[in-house]
Amino acid sequence: KFPCDKSAGFHIVTQGKCFVRYKGKIVQMNKGDIVFIARGLDHELTSDPNQKAMDIKKFREIKEKQVETKNPVTSFVSVRYEIGYAPLHPFFVELPDIILIKSEEIPTHHPLQTTLVLISQELDRGIGSDILLHKLSDILLYYVIRHWMETHPTDSPGWLCALKDEKIL
Repeated sequence: KFPCDKSAGFHIVTQGKCFVRYKGKIVQMNKGDIVFIARGLDHELTSDPNQKAMDIKKFREIKEKQVETKNPVTSFVSVRYEIGYAPLHPFFVELPDIILIKSEEIPTHHPLQTTLVLISQELDRGIGSDILLHKLSDILLYYVIRHWMETHPTDSPGWLCALKDEKIL
């Protein structure tokens, strides 16, 4: 369980598959898929759609005590952005609750794919990895939003339309 009332973030499946549950909906994610939770949406990641979810804090406590003897069936990377108590920017209000990008939607040499590869390579690299992962996460955010805007065009007035207008930008 990921309590996210004041945050937004990503989950990237790096191995196996899992399910995202939110607002009574269930979405399957496979290796290479990305989900962006746009704003304060409590959600769960489970290995089975009917499995009971565990709070992320409790999961971490159990994980720290376990001795790893084999590779996990599923692994994922999570990134969280703290929103705080300020009003949410209208741009983020216009985004859907989640943006799911399936791995097969991403061309091999697309910058989104390259960013995912760089993030996976930096996970356990050591010196400077924390800084690089923060920057790569920000880059991933821009690419995810760009991809979504390109694949979900709108003519409705608002920030999403304004960002596409060359006269405004």
